Amino acid sequence: MTQQLELGCSLGIVLVPGEHRNITEFQHLKIIDIAKGSIDSEGPDLSFIVLPYTKVSEIKPYKNFYDLTVDKDRMLNKPPDVHGGIWLLCGTVGERTKEETSSKGFGKIMSFEGLCAIVGVDRLYRQDDFDYIEADVEYGKGLDVPNTFGGVSGGSLWQVPVKKNDGGKLETVSYFLSGVAFYESEIKETKRFIKCHGRESIYQHAYHKIISALGTTA
Repeated sequence: MTQQLELGCSLGIVLVPGEHRNITEFQHLKIIDIAKGSIDSEGPDLSFIVLPYTKVSEIKPYKNFYDLTVDKDRMLNKPPDVHGGIWLLCGTVGERTKEETSSKGFGKIMSFEGLCAIVGVDRLYRQDDFDYIEADVEYGKGLDVPNTFGGVSGGSLWQVPVKKNDGGKLETVSYFLSGVAFYESEIKETKRFIKCHGRESIYQHAYHKIISALGTTA
């Protein structure tokens, strides 16, 4: 995603439902390149965008920021079992983005549709110094699945452990950021996979690169 940002561009952030405009000019952004491989399908392809402090203060009343330090030790040393709970791939699908006419005088506006899809995760592996997770997406069976997940690159993969409450119903225990999407495969039979950077890539490589670039301490 950061490769598409260049001088003269603006970064827009969706804060609330309905028409609004919240942008940050390119020159006010700091982009930290974590790693970029030579083959898109293999990775790594990971970077971090640092917003100016004034923009962070502006966003906080509407959005929560995820603190990597809270779950860092657990995710690196004793992460939840991969088969425990539900996995969700969240992002904004490009094919469902529309250009519409503003009712508030903005001229043309872009309408975005967020997606959190339940996916299967059955392959975790390492390549060079990075770890990866492949999230399987099932087609058919009457499911409303996007034809392509283009636009979800940079989106998040969450593991959501569940347990039975006293009434016998399933309830969520917690939410763990466990991956960042960057590549989708072709559909084979009824499945495609979304390749994501895994836990070590986020909580070790990205974390330390960000800390170093910002000149703070872990």
